[in-house]
Amino acid sequence: MMRISLFCLLLALLLPLNLLADEDRLERLRVQIGQQQQVLGQLQAQFSALDAERLRLDALLHDWLGRLERHLEGDLPFHRGERLARLQGLKQEMADPAQPYAERLRRLAQAFLDEVEAGQGLEAWDAELEQASDQASERPPRLVTFLRYGRLALVYQTFDGDQSGYWDRREQRWRPLAEGLEGKVKRGIQVALKRIPPDLLIMPLSADPASAGLDPLPDPSPSQAPTQSVGKGPEAPHQRLLELLRDPGPDQAPQPPPLPPQAKSAEQLEQEKQRLKQLQADSKVLDQGISSARQRLLKARDALGDLGSTLWLLAEDSSKLLASSLIALQHPEARIDLEAMRQASRDYKAANQAAPDQQGPIALADSSALRRHLARLVWRLQLELQGQAQVASFPSLLVAGDGQQSQAEVLRVGPFVALHQGRYLEYIPELQRLRVLDRQPAGRFLQANGQRRGGLTTYAIDPSRGALLSLLVQTPALEERLHQGGLVGYLILLLAVVGLVIALWRILGLRLVSARVGWQKRHSEQPRANNPLGRVLLAVQDQTEGDIELIERRLDEAILKEMPRLERGLPLIRLLAAIAPLLGLLGTVVGMILTFQAISLFGSGDPKLMAGGISQALVTTVMGLCAAIPLLLLHSLAAGSSRKVEQILEEQSAALVARRLEQG
Repeated sequence: MMRISLFCLLLALLLPLNLLADEDRLERLRVQIGQQQQVLGQLQAQFSALDAERLRLDALLHDWLGRLERHLEGDLPFHRGERLARLQGLKQEMADPAQPYAERLRRLAQAFLDEVEAGQGLEAWDAELEQASDQASERPPRLVTFLRYGRLALVYQTFDGDQSGYWDRREQRWRPLAEGLEGKVKRGIQVALKRIPPDLLIMPLSADPASAGLDPLPDPSPSQAPTQSVGKGPEAPHQRLLELLRDPGPDQAPQPPPLPPQAKSAEQLEQEKQRLKQLQADSKVLDQGISSARQRLLKARDALGDLGSTLWLLAEDSSKLLASSLIALQHPEARIDLEAMRQASRDYKAANQAAPDQQGPIALADSSALRRHLARLVWRLQLELQGQAQVASFPSLLVAGDGQQSQAEVLRVGPFVALHQGRYLEYIPELQRLRVLDRQPAGRFLQANGQRRGGLTTYAIDPSRGALLSLLVQTPALEERLHQGGLVGYLILLLAVVGLVIALWRILGLRLVSARVGWQKRHSEQPRANNPLGRVLLAVQDQTEGDIELIERRLDEAILKEMPRLERGLPLIRLLAAIAPLLGLLGTVVGMILTFQAISLFGSGDPKLMAGGISQALVTTVMGLCAAIPLLLLHSLAAGSSRKVEQILEEQSAALVARRLEQG
């Protein structure tokens, strides 16, 4: 009995201590569950914010898709099947929730970039000519060669070149091309197919291309937040988690004060133990729910985190593609701010890649700045597409040759050329200014600008968007070519000038002598001393009687005296004609020596360092041939005139001897 009494006494002493420990554990579990409910609620709110973010991005992407579709409907009908198929593929990708937003954004923006790039060049291809419904016939479609220069015009020409037509933007149908423009279209096709070297092209444009294509676009404002969220928040691991989320936590509802330990019976103690086990199980369920929600939220956040990198890559690609765009000069407010886009991309990427707190909510980046830049980027690309189909005038600063800047009206022909008062301008992207070209193209190009023919207006365009015009300025003129010949070239030029002067002097002199000899031939009874024939006749005029042999000798002597006068300067012309090619060969050797010297000093990595020697070698060769060929021709003419006069002298002397023999 004593032992039983001691055991009961000990149990009575330890029971209050156990009850106090259980109460403390229950209180800590209640606080922990309340904190877990709060974290899970914050994660749910972040899921709602993420759904709202997805809704904004979906609205932005579908707006882009609508803009692209409207552009294709109003654009020139080139490669229509391929472009519509790509549009259909983009629609399917936009509707696929498994496709990451960054990939959808990249594909859609790349479609705009491809459209912009297509409007910056020249293209020719063979395809079937699709007629309108009112023009359709029972015959199969005709194969023709299409030519597209940017978005300014789309023309076609049959393989034999007899028929040509253009796409009328207003009537949305093919119309025949005016007569006289077939040759220009054919030349454009040859340049586009790289059959001939590139050059300025005189091409027909629509009478009013500025009214065609897309409507003016407003500057986009930041996307507005949706009024309601879409999607679903994180699903609880099981029903118990949902019940726990609905139950108020210790911070939300007051808890009844615990009873004193000594007032609780054994039955109450058992209930407290069961409550403790239930709270421990609930805490474990909440931990699992929080862990699952955090993992799904991190995965969704990472999927949106690539948008920052995508924005920066698209901005760089767009900037490179639009670096030399004349349309950006017309709309300075539409320039792409690369630095602002880079900063927005970095901020968004850094916020989404921040290390999450293991206990608290996950940081989500605000995409308002990102969406604003994305919307402006696509607006800029669509503005480029609109400007590619226009011939528009706008005020701009012009830089003169002396560096002075002045405001002037500029005419822009699509993305290809800019003109001021009929003169071509060069665009300097670094300064965002237009400069008047020091050297203008040939007159036929300048005269073709603005001419109306059959409802069309012709303009001379640069298919390389300024490269050919800049090369025109860099191409050396005749004087610069002569300077490239160096000392040998100057010597060849001097010999050529001397030879030409002598040759012209002799040709004119022999023509005058020939005219006087002709007169003397018709009036042989009146010999004069101002011509060779007259002097020959005067040499035997006093010999009325005498030996015929003596008369012949005097005639021969007189003719021999006239020969040097008639052939004066001809040997020198022939000598200069022979020396000029040799001097050209000398210049070639000197130029090659300079070329090899440049290679030995600087290597062969930069061809420009060798261009000076090669230019001298080629220019002196050309100068030598250009000097020799005219001198040879002039020498031939002068020698022919001299031989003609000599032949007349011999004929007349023989006739004179014959008459003396008859008079015998």
